[in-house]
Amino acid sequence: MAFRTLIVDDEPPVHEALRMMVDWRALNCRTLDSAMDGAEALAMMREKNYDVIITDIYMPNMNGLEFMREAKRLNPKAQILVITAYDRFSYAQGALRLGARDLFLKPLDRHELETCLQAIAREIPDEPQPEEEQQYRRDELYQKLLDTLNEQFQQDISVRGLAEMYYVSSSYLGQYFKRMSGVTINEYINRKRIEWIKQRVQQKNVYVQKIIADAGYKNSGYFYRIFQKLEGIPFSDFRDGLTGSDAEPTLSESEDPKQE
Repeated sequence: MAFRTLIVDDEPPVHEALRMMVDWRALNCRTLDSAMDGAEALAMMREKNYDVIITDIYMPNMNGLEFMREAKRLNPKAQILVITAYDRFSYAQGALRLGARDLFLKPLDRHELETCLQAIAREIPDEPQPEEEQQYRRDELYQKLLDTLNEQFQQDISVRGLAEMYYVSSSYLGQYFKRMSGVTINEYINRKRIEWIKQRVQQKNVYVQKIIADAGYKNSGYFYRIFQKLEGIPFSDFRDGLTGSDAEPTLSESEDPKQE
């Protein structure tokens, strides 16, 4: 059965060595992809269903054990092979407890690695891998992201912080969210905040500046500009349209401070 392989290592020579030392075509490996760290690898796993993952145990940003935990959550069936230097072997043994198929010391033994890969290839079922499983993982990411935004829109949220939380790249997360929702992450947050503010300023005797701050805006002038951009009218016009409003007046456009 043809299978897909992902190599995860922060050293380009390791990628090249693995590509050269193994006869991947003879093993019927139809895909051989590379990632330079765990975060990049996890983003790739959300797009493809890999059968075999070969990973170093010591990498910057996210070590091999952290990567394995998340990788196994995304694809419990993936066979993970860990490569490590001799002086880190005891540390790498933790990978076995996380479900690693096997450990290989550097420098790699070609025969041992190919023997392991041949065994894995024989175990892979003959039926094709379902694309539905990949779509399910993408949908799961989107739903988790929505839940986070809906619950934490008043907090200081950034695309970069969200990407780190879900082990994907910022560009991938931003593009995927816009493709799914039709708006950017920042616009979604601003719309949630504006709706929250609009509901609360309709009450009598409210302090508008506090409501704006509680919604997550550090700069009220920035909020006024965002409100007009998304709602099509100045916030002062919206307030004037409310019946029986006794809240304090908002800042005029000339008083709006610059965005932070």
